[in-house]
Amino acid sequence: LGAVRVLYSDGMWPIAGLVFVTTFLMPLLQMSTMAYMLVPLRLRRLPYRPDIVFRLMHLARPWGMTEVLILGMLVALVKLAHIASVVPGVALWTFAALMLLLAAASAAFDPHELW
Repeated sequence: LGAVRVLYSDGMWPIAGLVFVTTFLMPLLQMSTMAYMLVPLRLRRLPYRPDIVFRLMHLARPWGMTEVLILGMLVALVKLAHIASVVPGVALWTFAALMLLLAAASAAFDPHELW
C-alpha cells in the first residue's frame, strides 16, 4: 500500500490505481470469495447467493497477478543490486508468501466440484 500512496502522491494516479487493484484488491477479493463459499459449507450450511460469488471469483482470478508482480520485483532487485545496496524487507517476503498461498488455494479449490 505504500507504493500505491507514493505513486498517487507523485501524480501517477492511473498506475497507482492499477497497482492497488492488481496487488491488493483482487487477491483480497479472491481470498474472501473462497472463504465465503467454503466456511458455510464447513458449518453444513449453504452460502447466500453463490452464483454472484462465483462470478466475482472468476472476475478476480485473472486480475490478481501476484505471480507476475513478484517476478518483476525479483528482476528489479537483481538489476538494482548491481547499482546499489538492496535489502529485501518484510513486505517482499510477505508478498511471496501471499503468492504461494493463492497458488495453493487456487489449485486446491475446484469450482465444479463445489457447484
